[in-house]
Amino acid sequence: MAVAARQAAEEFAKAKEAQTAKVDLDIRMVYAEAARLQSQASVEAAKKFNGQLPAGSQLLFGLDQQVPQSPKK
Repeated sequence: MAVAARQAAEEFAKAKEAQTAKVDLDIRMVYAEAARLQSQASVEAAKKFNGQLPAGSQLLFGLDQQVPQSPKK
């Protein structure tokens, strides 16, 4: 009886370890897919970039905005 209980406990521990490894692998695969999609999006954005930033882009630091002129005297 004690031998059967010990064997059952060992099998449970092995199954738990295998399940933990599987979940870890699944998580790593999700992160890898997210990184692949991010890289693909960056490549597509780079292909579409024509050297000009759109008006209002934060990267222009407001340089595309009109500067108010002081009224002439």
